[in-house]
Amino acid sequence: MPKVSVVMSVYNGEKYLKEAIDSILNQTFKGFEFIIINDGSTDKTRKILEFYTDPRIRLINQANMGLAKSLNRGLKIARGEYIARMDADDISLPERLEKEVKLLDNHKDVGLVGIFPMKMDESGRNVGLYKTKTKNEDLREVLWRGDLLCHGSVMFRKECVDKVGFYRKKLKFAEDYDLWFRIAEFFGITNIEEPLYKYRINPDSISLTNLFGQSRYCSLVRMLAKERRRCRRDRLEDLKEEDINRILDTILPATKRNKKKALASGYLYLAEVSYCAGNYTKSKEWLLKSLNLNLFTKRAWVLVFKLLICWKLPLKLIKKLKSVKSMK
Repeated sequence: MPKVSVVMSVYNGEKYLKEAIDSILNQTFKGFEFIIINDGSTDKTRKILEFYTDPRIRLINQANMGLAKSLNRGLKIARGEYIARMDADDISLPERLEKEVKLLDNHKDVGLVGIFPMKMDESGRNVGLYKTKTKNEDLREVLWRGDLLCHGSVMFRKECVDKVGFYRKKLKFAEDYDLWFRIAEFFGITNIEEPLYKYRINPDSISLTNLFGQSRYCSLVRMLAKERRRCRRDRLEDLKEEDINRILDTILPATKRNKKKALASGYLYLAEVSYCAGNYTKSKEWLLKSLNLNLFTKRAWVLVFKLLICWKLPLKLIKKLKSVKSMK
């Protein structure tokens, strides 16, 4: 029996799929099975997957069901003591599984472990290391302000989902955030303070139109967590779709203004990513889209100033300044 079940769902992910699969197959830790769900892809994804003959791969081809249902299918057939997630456009560094297994083996009170991910742009250029909390009590506190665990990087005990249940598809855009909350109510959570996972910030895979919905559903997740604190259970299973929509409209009304602010924030994030990757032209394009929707954002005008400096300074001087900074 494998000690770890790596679960990955992919939909039309041909562009980065081979790199993602190879990064798992080349792990220093060998005792795993790799469950890959092809969620109704219409590109070359299936052809790429069927090229692999590694016996550790368990391939499932299915009609399109969405991320939550696909991951739940993988969880139900997983045989490992531990479950590791993987996203089809990211990269796991060779020692990732080994170090996560070691942590869970040595800390029986911890149910879920994540990693400080190295962010990269769509071309694979490093953007920066995402740092957050590592101690259980700190993570429990900041979880109320946002999701601080990189979904594709986590490993958790199968016992966790046996206890709290699987991803809940009613909480679209925030199923993982909801699962971390429910696990943290019974188990310790932590992050490994090493860049063992590379998370790709890819405009093609970020649905900018869903950012507003994601913000609303994250607020709903926190509301349900408060209900469980008071009553030991929440009412999600009793809610119909129209009930959920009414609650969402109460949390954050679906006005044009709110939707534009969310979209502007998404464009600004992509502008900052492009800037950090050194792609100033692309950064300017995303930034202009953000400003066109929302002029009154301090972060946006800080980036305007940075870009103006970059274009005035010679490129060689910019590289020299960056090299001096990295040496320090």
